[in-house]
Amino acid sequence: MPGSVAKTGSRRLTALAMAAAALALAAGSLRAGEAPAAAPAEEVQKDSPAATAPAASPAPPQTPPAPADPAAVTGVLTTSDGKKFKGAVSLPANKPLRLWSAAEKRFHDVPLPEIERLTVKVTQEAMEKEFRFKEESSRDKIYSGREFPRQDYAVEVRLRTGKTLSGVVDGLTVFVEGDEARERFILLKKQKGQPGQTLADLVHVESIEFTAPAKEDARATFSVVGAFEGPGKAQRACAVRQKVDDTFEGQARDAGRGFDLKDLPAGVYDLFIETDEALLVGLGFAGETPGDGADDAPLTEADKTAVAARVAEIPDFFREREVLYLRGTPRRAKAVIAFQRDSESTTIDKKEGGGAFIFRRIDYWTLHREGDRWLVDKRLFLTRDRVTPGTPPRPVILDERLKDVALSPAQPTARVSVTLAREK
Repeated sequence: MPGSVAKTGSRRLTALAMAAAALALAAGSLRAGEAPAAAPAEEVQKDSPAATAPAASPAPPQTPPAPADPAAVTGVLTTSDGKKFKGAVSLPANKPLRLWSAAEKRFHDVPLPEIERLTVKVTQEAMEKEFRFKEESSRDKIYSGREFPRQDYAVEVRLRTGKTLSGVVDGLTVFVEGDEARERFILLKKQKGQPGQTLADLVHVESIEFTAPAKEDARATFSVVGAFEGPGKAQRACAVRQKVDDTFEGQARDAGRGFDLKDLPAGVYDLFIETDEALLVGLGFAGETPGDGADDAPLTEADKTAVAARVAEIPDFFREREVLYLRGTPRRAKAVIAFQRDSESTTIDKKEGGGAFIFRRIDYWTLHREGDRWLVDKRLFLTRDRVTPGTPPRPVILDERLKDVALSPAQPTARVSVTLAREK
């Protein structure tokens, strides 16, 4: 599989798996479809390519996908050996491209229509030695005399707004629907070849140039202008785009009496405003896919109990947790959750008598239901506080003015005014 981009001409579908073990081991940004040469018979070191199952076995049969994809965007995919594939570019299940930015320590979820160009760059490459065990049941390893190539990749995404995102994409299947066949490619963060291959044999996706946006507003940027009045001052603002759950950070202005969110793509947003006294949140569904949003029945009490149980069972540094707000349908839910840990902490407050600090965090989660189980789609950390014992929790207020904020060519700027009265 690594190093091979031979034409398949078949209509095969691989489900998107960002962290799938098989794809992570296959490693690289490559074309799928041709089985590589079999691994040698002798026992080898576990991390050598000969011991990697996906690299030594043909890909399993795949379920044929639907021939047409309405979410596809016309583009040209170029591989590192100079071959070009022109057609309708799409991702499985119409999901956005997910890119991890180590610098920002966050994921970016970007719909294809908003991308102008995707470029894959080689960040590191080397010929590595292959080692094998000296004999069966022995821990001693010896150099086999062979080497294999390895490359690491980074991805640069240029948006139609002019903004550029950089990071890694791991385990993303890309389809290109041409006139004669539907081709399948996989974007990964690293690739290992077989012993005897060279670095030149590691063929990977080099770029995808999108020739036409699917929507006329794909090149436009929009903004939210906010005013805040009440006790305390606005410190920061965050917008979460519904349906894709991508996040955008804003800035406070006018000494905390206002906030701005700029360079936003078209969509419907929920806003989160942090002040020095409270956290204001919006939870809406107007921009969700029909059937996942407000068109469905609301969450039942059994659904709410199941979501709370799911939140409670996920391991976390914060032992105590409480679902403050929960909205959704029997298929999809959004939750604001308070976390706290005030015991067994090794962080000591040296200024206040040596007592342990209390750690608190407020999260925004999106979940979907699969069978009888709720699965977490995304977690966004809204606030994180380290306080001394006796400090009251920061109030979290659900504000209907912060939900379903729509931005489009017809409304390029949304103005939001929030007035918060102090509780008596």
